[in-house]
Amino acid sequence: MRRALLLVLNLPSPPRAGVGLRCWQNINGLLAGGALAGGALAGGALAVFGLRGQSANPPPLDGIAFWRGSQEPVPWGVDGRGTSNFEWLSNPVVHPADQFYSPRIVAELDEILQQFNPQVVILEELWLYPYIDYFKSQGRFVLLDAHNVEGPLHQAVAASPWVANSRSRWVLTRLAERVALVEGMAVSKVDQIWTCSEHDAQLMRDLYRPSAPVYVVPNTVDVASYEMVDFLPLSLNQTPQDQQTIIFPAMFGYPPNQAAAQYLLQEVFPRLLQRISGCRLILAGSHPTPAMIAAAQGDPRIVVTGAVADVRPFLAEASAMVAPLFEGGGTRFKILEAFAAGVPVITTAKGIEGLDALAGVHFLHAESPDDFVAALTWLWSDARHGEALREQARHLVLERYSQDVASRSIAAALAMLPISP
Repeated sequence: MRRALLLVLNLPSPPRAGVGLRCWQNINGLLAGGALAGGALAGGALAVFGLRGQSANPPPLDGIAFWRGSQEPVPWGVDGRGTSNFEWLSNPVVHPADQFYSPRIVAELDEILQQFNPQVVILEELWLYPYIDYFKSQGRFVLLDAHNVEGPLHQAVAASPWVANSRSRWVLTRLAERVALVEGMAVSKVDQIWTCSEHDAQLMRDLYRPSAPVYVVPNTVDVASYEMVDFLPLSLNQTPQDQQTIIFPAMFGYPPNQAAAQYLLQEVFPRLLQRISGCRLILAGSHPTPAMIAAAQGDPRIVVTGAVADVRPFLAEASAMVAPLFEGGGTRFKILEAFAAGVPVITTAKGIEGLDALAGVHFLHAESPDDFVAALTWLWSDARHGEALREQARHLVLERYSQDVASRSIAAALAMLPISP
């Protein structure tokens, strides 16, 4: 039986935001029959170790042998904005994620390797790259699950018109250069690379020419769990049930999501109110910015939730998801969640990037504020428009982006490793 160790920054239970959802998907995919054991699992085949200390109680999933958080939580989290400590700028070969490496964490990993003896180690996100050499020295196959192709993503963030000032832009530009450096180094050392889409896979190959094979493990969702019949609308602020509500769910500590929220508040929503004065905007997710909070305090039609335990009741409240994303990487779980929940989506080319979705069939395409307003007006002008989008989008996510698809992709990638079952 193959055994795998999944190394994560945060133990993803409950899974929240894109990173947690992808880690949770991969855990379920690894435990599915065929991925690790070629059939039903006989005992624990998976260990999950988080670099942040959290509850050691594993989720109720058969096959998990270890579920641990480090006894020495890491001091800093990568969120795309850099670190409050700028010492890395003075050393051209250092990246802020180097702070994640700790001899004490290595000692904890030594214990897991001795007790569990995994043949395969999967690093969730680039930021765990400081551990590649350690695991390779222990004779393990090392896989990098690239949630994004981080080099070009950080370059786009640094060039964003929403960057506050020239000093911030200078720091973000230096960070983007450093990210590209360490990403090229990391993909040259690992045995496999997983990406979210064929778009990212080709981008990875074109940028870095890795010798390791690149496999697509798409972002997926548990489609059945988004059946809206099980989730009553929240009726936020006691508003009428027939009021049109748009939603943008996100982790707002992530710069592309911050920029999208700002764009909604400043460019899209005011124009929409000129056409449909009674509509609402829900910005659902953790780390809202001061500008978002101020906007909600000044207008009862804007709802800023902060962190939510479950986005599905908020999706039940929505008549459309608007995702004006102009930077970012990977594929967006928020789009897949809306598809699964039957919420029509209006988004940009960047927002839908990497998904096999067609404009006008599965979603509505918009690139300017007027585009978004026109798309929403068209969508709400005839119920048949929204119903067709919902049905076709749900069929797409069932066929291409359900958990079973990820499980099969993981099993196929692991089967290519020269490991005896």
